[in-house]
Amino acid sequence: MTKRILALLCALAMVFALSACGGSGSSAPAAEEAAPAAEAASAAEAEAAPAPAPAAPGANEVTFYYPKFYNTFDPANANDYCYLMMYESLFVMDYGSEVNDFSSFYLNAESVTGQIAESYDWDEATGTLVVTIRDGITFQSGKQVGYSGRELTASDVAYSYDRLLGLDGVPKAESEIDWVSTLSCLTGATASGSGEPSGETSEEPTEEPAEAPADDRVVIEADDAARTVTFHFAEGSWNDIALTTFLTNPINIVGPEWDELTPEQQTNVDYVCGTGAWVLTEYVKDSYMVFEANPDYYMTDDNGVQLPYIDKVTLQYISDSDQIAAQFIAGNIDWVGDKSNNVLNSTQLALVKASMDESDYVETVYAGTSPAGVGFKLDQADQPWSDQRVRLALQYALDGDAIDAYLGIDGEQLFTGLWSDSLSGYQWEMDADTLASWTTYDVDYAKELLAEAGYPDGFSLEVVLDELQDQDLYVLVQSYWKAIGVDVSYSIAGVMEQGMIAADDTDPRQYNCYAGGFEEFMLVKMMVANGGLSSGYFYDDPEFDAAMEAYQNAQTVSEQEEAAKILDEIFTTGHWCVTIGGATSQTQLISSRIGGYHGETLYGDQHLRTMLAHLTVEG
Repeated sequence: MTKRILALLCALAMVFALSACGGSGSSAPAAEEAAPAAEAASAAEAEAAPAPAPAAPGANEVTFYYPKFYNTFDPANANDYCYLMMYESLFVMDYGSEVNDFSSFYLNAESVTGQIAESYDWDEATGTLVVTIRDGITFQSGKQVGYSGRELTASDVAYSYDRLLGLDGVPKAESEIDWVSTLSCLTGATASGSGEPSGETSEEPTEEPAEAPADDRVVIEADDAARTVTFHFAEGSWNDIALTTFLTNPINIVGPEWDELTPEQQTNVDYVCGTGAWVLTEYVKDSYMVFEANPDYYMTDDNGVQLPYIDKVTLQYISDSDQIAAQFIAGNIDWVGDKSNNVLNSTQLALVKASMDESDYVETVYAGTSPAGVGFKLDQADQPWSDQRVRLALQYALDGDAIDAYLGIDGEQLFTGLWSDSLSGYQWEMDADTLASWTTYDVDYAKELLAEAGYPDGFSLEVVLDELQDQDLYVLVQSYWKAIGVDVSYSIAGVMEQGMIAADDTDPRQYNCYAGGFEEFMLVKMMVANGGLSSGYFYDDPEFDAAMEAYQNAQTVSEQEEAAKILDEIFTTGHWCVTIGGATSQTQLISSRIGGYHGETLYGDQHLRTMLAHLTVEG
């Protein structure tokens, strides 16, 4: 019998103007390349070979559909699309944690456990964190890098942090993540870019990364004999918030020999080596990756059985969603899902259900996989958006129930505040009357608001959608707004191009976005606060800036939560983003041959590392 699990997810932290949320279009997201330029030559041979159609997995093997590859193996890029399952970090999602049900990609302090770390001691009075690493951890054998097969040391951990933080003033590795800013609790840097926690990488252009201050302060000390690594936090970061930032931002651990490799070697599977449960054995660029169980992996289950249980995992990209549905029906793919995109549209999903017995698969439906649904970001520097009556008119003109029905949402709409609850553990909830008034479909009132604002005949609006958007959804929105005299024309742009449009203060076009749910302070500051983009929310808003400063200067979680409440209320009641439906549901399918699955979403690098090690093949 098909198992439907409805989970309300408010913690998937998104960045507006990035890849789209509603994905019930006719094709899966296109693979994107974000690898260093040096990778091109080394991957040429693999790239030339066409990707074979997936065959039925073996007896103790699984094949998962995955949406795109960033085509980089550097441990510096702990991104959800890099698939760095061969590496491990000090801390990781706790598979057995009651706090974390894997319904969100992002971590909070209560849901992490030691991976390479056996334990830690935190002294808030001195800002000192001492991490003890596990005994018996060895790097994967059989690889052509110098540390392959040897025991992991505390010095390896210290080096892995130093290569990204550049504690002598010069980071030793390039990364799409601004680690100097992200881990400013160690560096003391004032962030100037958008360091992003838990490996989420922005595809939008950002400022230059912050520079680590070159001072005489000892930041990291390694004691190989005691198997301890001591982290000395920067002044102003001796608090639980800084500790949470450190615990929930995983850095992949390698040996210093990694940086002795050439760029070509660093993109060759024969050299890629970590301590993880999965060994990368085969790779075809933008097509598939094959991982085999690490025979020397140190972790066991509660009964002493070595992990992982599954022998082989293939991550397979398929560009056409009709083929994805067909391959799932044929049993050649065991899992279909994505972080926030619906890989299959409603017609394809119906085909799967009509073609397969209910006992052959599990369907998991997550309602609200984006923080507040997709919407339109309204540039407050432009007319007519500076008048809140116009913004409200566009909201009242939308039939939320009909849109929810299209999206497959069964239940109340969800409007969230500015923050993802993964940041502060808090999600602002408005009262029921306010929520009802915002979600009321009232065309006449929408027309009244436009007339009061000086637009009795409506106006024209040009919107840029990114190429991953569900265009049918926006055609539906277009029809509702036409009823109040607002004529919308759409153009389609690539994800990167749309990000550039969003960052251009002189471009009058609006764009689809995510309505809140930011996961990281510096990103909010860049996007919405004074000193950020003039096209951002609340630009030059003294009240908002004061609340942002209070949030930034919070020393305790309770102080942070209180500031978050104020920011959430300002953001949500400002209506700077017209929300299309309160929340977007997302469906994933997993074959019933997979055991140990309890409805968790299997998306993201951290999930793959932890979840896959505990899954089994039943038949």
